[in-house]
Amino acid sequence: MDNLKHSVVFDTNAYRNFVKNRNYDIDIIQRDIFKLKIKEKELNYHPMISIVVLSELLKHLESPYDPNYKVCKCAIAAAIDHCRGNEGNIKSIVSYSGIVLAEAKKYGLQCIDSQIWKDICDHVESVVLVSNKIEQNLSDEFIASKKIQDAVKINLENSSLNRENFYNSFVENLKLFDSEFNTNSGKGNAILFKGNNQKIRSRKYREMIEHQFFNKDIAASILSSVVEHRELITKEFVSYFSDKYSPIIILMKTLYRTFEGMGKKYDNFWKEDMNTFNDIIIAMGALYVQNSILVTKDKKIIDAYKDSGLGHQVMDFDEYVREMLS
Repeated sequence: MDNLKHSVVFDTNAYRNFVKNRNYDIDIIQRDIFKLKIKEKELNYHPMISIVVLSELLKHLESPYDPNYKVCKCAIAAAIDHCRGNEGNIKSIVSYSGIVLAEAKKYGLQCIDSQIWKDICDHVESVVLVSNKIEQNLSDEFIASKKIQDAVKINLENSSLNRENFYNSFVENLKLFDSEFNTNSGKGNAILFKGNNQKIRSRKYREMIEHQFFNKDIAASILSSVVEHRELITKEFVSYFSDKYSPIIILMKTLYRTFEGMGKKYDNFWKEDMNTFNDIIIAMGALYVQNSILVTKDKKIIDAYKDSGLGHQVMDFDEYVREMLS
């Protein structure tokens, strides 16, 4: 490994696996996080936390009877400890909407409403704040307190809205293939390519998503779900975005194939693939950061990076921890 400055981003399951492998023993977790950070400092690695990771973990703290309560509580502690800098600041990455708007601003598009940006920053600050408080007091009584639970609920509402915007970009592209696809037609009734000529239309859909130009359609739909003035989204910006975030485009294509191939209903797809969308947004956040390394066990994500020529920006979780703690 070179000594170039890298930002290291763990996905949600990386932190969950880290604490599981230490039997949720906080003393051992803190000890190994300390060792991890020493080695990372030597290598000029700087851990950052994705807001999506914290939100995914927080959603399991609404009830101590949630089967994932214990692992997520410990994972929050590990994540905050891991990403806390020398001055006590916690380095974080914004979620989907913030990434798109930041890229638009960087590209020179004047499309950012100051209030929207403030809301995004407030959400990030709030998520980090409540997670930091939990890390400092892991008692069930404290987590169950009204102040913490209110903060958890607000943050989950904001995170859900953010994810739905991303999902809506996916649905808009489906309508390009099937104008009759209507997610508002009734609970769970929206099925792609129902009715006449289903097989022919389904075959054309499969052919279409394999074309290179569909990559730009995906990128454009992601951008237009956030940027209010769509006329500002130039072809050049779409090309820039689809190239920089090519692993995301590959992962999105996988979802398009899954949706059509399994004949999934919209409502079921939204529930079953929620974690997949979260994983994609976490990877998007890592790609936004310069010289980043995403640490994950998800083979689909690792393969998407490698297929995009970005294999040097992703590492298998077990390999990373073994290398850092050896």
